[in-house]
Amino acid sequence: MSDETLPRHEVIVDLLAEIEGLIGLGASFPHDRYKLDPTFQDGLRYQQAWAKIEYVVVAHRGKGFPIFHANRHQTLKSMWAWCWSIEGSAKDRMLRPRQLYAALIAELEQLKDILAKNPVAPAEVLRDLRESAHLTNELFVIMAMRPETDDFWSQIVEPAAAKADLKPIRIDKEETEVAISEEILSAIRRSTLVLCDLSFELPNCYFEAGYAKGAFRRVIFSARHDHDPRLAVKDDYKVHLDVDQLEITWWHPSDLDAARQELENRLQQLKAQLWEHD
Repeated sequence: MSDETLPRHEVIVDLLAEIEGLIGLGASFPHDRYKLDPTFQDGLRYQQAWAKIEYVVVAHRGKGFPIFHANRHQTLKSMWAWCWSIEGSAKDRMLRPRQLYAALIAELEQLKDILAKNPVAPAEVLRDLRESAHLTNELFVIMAMRPETDDFWSQIVEPAAAKADLKPIRIDKEETEVAISEEILSAIRRSTLVLCDLSFELPNCYFEAGYAKGAFRRVIFSARHDHDPRLAVKDDYKVHLDVDQLEITWWHPSDLDAARQELENRLQQLKAQLWEHD
């Protein structure tokens, strides 16, 4: 594999700076929702930054790294209108541009660290990714194995995976001749899509999710509704703040259909992203 196929550290650093600039512009909307007209200069800066981010992300995805540009708002005015369309406080709206880019920033920071520590490492990551890309029908599931999650598995995960034409893999339901811990890591490397349910705050779930993210797998997060740290609900378990910035599918034991539908949509969208250029 030639060096031309690998990302460059300075390109990632520059892209992160562009993203920060775009986020700043996106969060600078007026307090009057009827005056969402940016200056020509700000509008142009936003469009240039958006186009550059899109170009670099698409180029790196073409090299084999599954990173995606979740922001579909190509103009500053449409970004401001989207922020204003969201219910909540002004602070909630101002946080939306950063939340939109949270996953991409995390992936780019990870890639930047890999390049800084070992410029050859991305070649190994790419080889692994290209091998796993052949298993387009597997969804590896990380979750707590306890009675409280039985319905999550049978009424959310299994039907949502089936709808997306995916085979859900849960390690306790698989036969293995090696240690379970080794088989989990091996199964993550074999899979491109990973679902991690963070209910009940198990350390191994966080470790396995971190391993999957470190291997550039696409990770979908979920958790039981009362684990949301934003809610004033007294509960022994909460999703950790460093993960809470990412998109999470919250499921309620009394309304499993809503979470199933949301998970179906997320799986379909990720499949389309991952294999749209195959």
